[in-house]
Amino acid sequence: MKTLFLNPIAHPVVEMPGLRVPAQTAFVVHEDVEIKRGFACLGFTAPDGQRQIVEFFLPRDYLYADDGDKGDGLRLFALSTVDLVPLAEERASATQRAQRERRALAMARQGIVNIATRQALPRCAHLFCELFARAQAAGLSQGQSCPLPIRQVDIADALGLTPVHVNRTLRLLREKGLLTWRHGVLHIHDLARLQACCSFDGHYLSLPSENETIDAPKAAFLPGKVRSTLTLQSGHDSEGAPERH
Repeated sequence: MKTLFLNPIAHPVVEMPGLRVPAQTAFVVHEDVEIKRGFACLGFTAPDGQRQIVEFFLPRDYLYADDGDKGDGLRLFALSTVDLVPLAEERASATQRAQRERRALAMARQGIVNIATRQALPRCAHLFCELFARAQAAGLSQGQSCPLPIRQVDIADALGLTPVHVNRTLRLLREKGLLTWRHGVLHIHDLARLQACCSFDGHYLSLPSENETIDAPKAAFLPGKVRSTLTLQSGHDSEGAPERH
């Protein structure tokens, strides 16, 4: 079996065929891996402790060797408990790596536009639409709900808002009947209205190969065919869930 090397903050390297990263832990991967369970992010932390999240990683996303240790100051961070497994050889190809980089660039561009041009409510709505579209494509959703075991402060760090502002915006989204986010599960109540309020168009997430014709929502963030749907387990997957108010 392919060996996985992972270096969680401390320098000693753990060597084993699979590894669990505790929630709220920075880590580096030295082999190509797939996230089997949990949510992670790539972000930059300034000397004063301020953090900017530039990319979220969901279950079934791929991480490649030296992610989180490329000398650019960006580090991988487990937002909930993350289980990693070695990536199959055919999924670690140069083509797959290029596809992930293209998706990351597309999301980064959308993120800049989102932060630079939208007020807090549509800014939050756009990120929730993106995360829900990715969860749908990966087979993580059930109806209009999907797991989102992260914290309000993580949303704030991704959107350039304060946690207080995010909390206030979540309340407005709930009062407008658009979504609720409790106990690590996101429930979308009116997807069309949620997308309309932030002009969300998920085509930037879709990168099918030249020989494939896949509907945009289902192609999003998938290297291959659409995965089967998983049953939500909010109680089991709610480490780091948003604070209750």
